[in-house]
Amino acid sequence: MKRLVLLTVLTTALLAAGAATAIATPGSVLGNSSAKQSAGPTMGSVSVKFKINKFVKRGHRLIAKGNAVATYTPLSGAPTVVKKPFSARVSLAGRLFGTQARSSR
Repeated sequence: MKRLVLLTVLTTALLAAGAATAIATPGSVLGNSSAKQSAGPTMGSVSVKFKINKFVKRGHRLIAKGNAVATYTPLSGAPTVVKKPFSARVSLAGRLFGTQARSSR
């Protein structure tokens, strides 16, 4: 019974301290939460495309290998294109569900 009373008093004290801190903190220090940010002017557009060339098996994993092509097109001027090779691990969600269904029988 003493522990319950002590826990209640401690919880009440923590809540009161938190409320006092929240009330005492001025908005100018932390900023005003109602202020909205606006986006700057549009500079151009960006496009990223992934081209998968092949799938490779590494151990028990399936890896997709290919190229990522990023294109930046400014409002005025020539577009800039960058190609980089990439590899990504392939996740097979259907296979996971299939093994769970078999193991539950």
